Amino acid sequence: MNQQLNSEGTANELSLVDDTDLSGSLGGTLSFSDENDKTDSLPLTTSPSLLPGTAKDSNPKLSNARGRVTFEIVSAQIVRDGSRSKHVAYSVAVVSNMPLDATPAIVEKRYSEFEKLHSALKRKFPERMQGVAFPKKRVAGNFTQETMAIRSRAFEQYLSHIYSIDHIQQSVDLANFFYGDDLKQAFSYLSKGEYTESLPLLHSVFNLQLKLLGNQHPRVLTTVCAVVAVYNETEQEIMAQKYAEMGLQLIGLDDENCYLVHLLELNIRLCWTLGKDKRDLEARLSEIQTKNAKVAQSEKLLDLVMQKIGRFTF
Repeated sequence: MNQQLNSEGTANELSLVDDTDLSGSLGGTLSFSDENDKTDSLPLTTSPSLLPGTAKDSNPKLSNARGRVTFEIVSAQIVRDGSRSKHVAYSVAVVSNMPLDATPAIVEKRYSEFEKLHSALKRKFPERMQGVAFPKKRVAGNFTQETMAIRSRAFEQYLSHIYSIDHIQQSVDLANFFYGDDLKQAFSYLSKGEYTESLPLLHSVFNLQLKLLGNQHPRVLTTVCAVVAVYNETEQEIMAQKYAEMGLQLIGLDDENCYLVHLLELNIRLCWTLGKDKRDLEARLSEIQTKNAKVAQSEKLLDLVMQKIGRFTF
């Protein structure tokens, strides 16, 4: 049986299949670089200071609808793993047309990670994945600009296709592909009390979740509450209050939400500290307490967030 090199320079048993049929004619600008070159590529992180749906110097605001999501490979970089091994790192920009959401979320993925996602989706959704094209492995020429361009367009089409399938769009597998590693690392930092280190990761997760899931998904609220808890633990009252207000906007009129009383109590305290009007918050909390005498909280917001994140099966 033939032993051939796969797209990442390791031995693998495969048949020679070209992927030029997936090239398509999508628009956009794609940059190429070798890590030893001086070619500039797009940054792989976005600043957490201005998040989707927010206006600068104001409280975060969220619309009620999820925008149209598009995927674009904005760069393909050859990364050397050692003296002889190398792979191509594709920078995937996730873009939403939601108002005030002009900043794409960018993640870096290699071929093997796309392949792992594809295999997982075929196992879990065999009927829905029938006919979904995936760029095949090649024997040679994996590091030419032509091949990387063809692969890039193919990955764009692939992500657009699977994201259009409702069950896959909400799946843990797709979530794991885009932000699972960041969420795991953030959870690890939180578990060790390393709050400052967790914050950029939580912002990155939130940016992707808001684009991919919209603002009504419970995972989005949990991440917002994690951000609130971290700002509160690090005594950043202004940011904690802003994101606590966002959390209350996400909850809306759901008086049964497990985060509601935590956010109300914290927001009331923060508003008092910052000299902001807290009467509406106090009135809502009083109304909830009147309806339910057992509403007293026995745990911190951070503890509840950790329980919820720990249940995610990434």
